[in-house]
Amino acid sequence: MRILSNGIRLSVALALACAVITACEKEDNNTGVINDVLTVPIQDTLQPVISENTLLTNAHPWYIRGWVYLGNEAVLKIEPGTVINMCPDEEAGGNGGLIITRGAKIVAQGLPQLPIHFQRSDSGNNGWRGIIILGRATQQKAFTTFEHEMLPAGKSLAYGGNEPDDSSGVLQHVQIDYVAPVKGKQPTPGLLLLGAGKKTNINNVVLHPLNINGASLNDRRLP
Repeated sequence: MRILSNGIRLSVALALACAVITACEKEDNNTGVINDVLTVPIQDTLQPVISENTLLTNAHPWYIRGWVYLGNEAVLKIEPGTVINMCPDEEAGGNGGLIITRGAKIVAQGLPQLPIHFQRSDSGNNGWRGIIILGRATQQKAFTTFEHEMLPAGKSLAYGGNEPDDSSGVLQHVQIDYVAPVKGKQPTPGLLLLGAGKKTNINNVVLHPLNINGASLNDRRLP
């Protein structure tokens, strides 16, 4: 084997370092998300507000209690095969969900054999409502708010803007369980897109409604 001189080894090392830096700054064309440092939460129950780029691994289940907001234009990346359990929260009126605020992104890219599963906890009457994505795409009004009975009392959320090609991330090979509303109330969709731009990628998503006793209803598939 030929041993490289110190000068050649230094040149190779610098070239590799440049390649790594370039890869870290390269945009993912499938998601519109620029790769960056991701933090894995220490606790398996997610904090009510996620304000930094976060990775949920498939090494163990994760838990959402009540409402969890992804803000500060952060990215939430979820590995294929990850399971996220939704737990009831009486302080949230028995409701709960994951809310992706304007500018933030969810990157949940499951695989056909390793889907990502947002599932209802089997403890008590769980009012998990699903995922709400709030984007910056053009609406009839340039900027508006969303209020719904399923949100915590007094809460409203801003969405919309003037960026038709905005990306709120990707949901691919994902199953979302959610609790269907009681008869006579406004339907809860399981996945609600408000102001999501054209580059938001929704592909092979199964919406799986349940009644309050946990019995399965008819699935819906997106797209």
